[in-house]
Amino acid sequence: MDELKLMEDFVRDVAEPDSASLAQGRARLLADMDGGADQETRAFSRRASSRPAFPRRRFSRPVVRTVAVGTLAAAIAAGVTVVQSVGGDTSPGGVVPAGPVANAQELATRARTAARSQPDTPLAPGQWIYVKTLTAEIDGRVLGPRTKRTVDERWLTVDGRTPPRKDRAIVPLTEPTAKALIGMPADPDAALARLYAEVHRIRRLAAHPPAGRGPVGFSVRNDVLGAPRGIAAFNLVSALLESYYVPPRLQATLYGALSRMPGVRTLPDSVDAQGRHGLALYVMSEGYIRQELILDRTTYRYLGGRSITVADHTVPAPPADVETDSRTPIHIKKGSVIGWSALLASAPVSGPHIRP
Repeated sequence: MDELKLMEDFVRDVAEPDSASLAQGRARLLADMDGGADQETRAFSRRASSRPAFPRRRFSRPVVRTVAVGTLAAAIAAGVTVVQSVGGDTSPGGVVPAGPVANAQELATRARTAARSQPDTPLAPGQWIYVKTLTAEIDGRVLGPRTKRTVDERWLTVDGRTPPRKDRAIVPLTEPTAKALIGMPADPDAALARLYAEVHRIRRLAAHPPAGRGPVGFSVRNDVLGAPRGIAAFNLVSALLESYYVPPRLQATLYGALSRMPGVRTLPDSVDAQGRHGLALYVMSEGYIRQELILDRTTYRYLGGRSITVADHTVPAPPADVETDSRTPIHIKKGSVIGWSALLASAPVSGPHIRP
């Protein structure tokens, strides 16, 4: 991410401060440092004074130093919170800048900032998770006013284990699982590489199931298997956010990874199956479907998902060798919602059938 550009975007509408304001802001900064500012603020100030800020910019040292210090002083004078995103660090206090989100990278940075003020529970193998979801069932049809909505409660472990069934039937091992999130690197590029590697692992596992886990005992979401790698990675993130408890900082890490993926953009307003409005990260699939991850505008926590068509489209009838109940082409109009969900609750719990 270009951190200097991000800081400039944050203060684009701030008037150029006069010399008195700069002096006052500098004095306040020094007073905070001497009067007990936290270690993160002091470390930031020491780094800014000991080396040029944001070395990835292709400026000479004097230019970088002048621009960075001038922007910081202007922000302090105007009372604007400045975010440092190098290595995932953010502003003290977790205050998110106001205003619209410019792009996916800025969204990820704001999410990291917001996550600092939220409880953060690390994931561990074997840990039980409770999830409550609302799903609009399409059943092969486009969603409409009378679409059936189903609330589902589930318990599963981080590594995908579910409670044993009373009838002792085989419980399918479903991929993906939140185990992929354990040890997820905070760096966005490294996190995206991890997601791509997980897509490859799942596809390889589906092609060669482990012993005793044949077609009945092993299942994978088709949108992870049958999509191009980038879309599959987006669907992988969607599946993890929808099916598990994902701590706030890990959610922000996932957004950062997606922000590095070509074609991922932001939408200022969307709505989940519960009727909650938020902003969205989205990617285009098959040329006519916009797949959205809907996020709370304040906390940037995941709310739900939506798939909506952006153009008229006709799905041809299946070929003769495919078993189906209908061989009639399906005509879908622009603006049709063809997938819709809402995450109502998710939390770590002490065991199966226990609610938070």
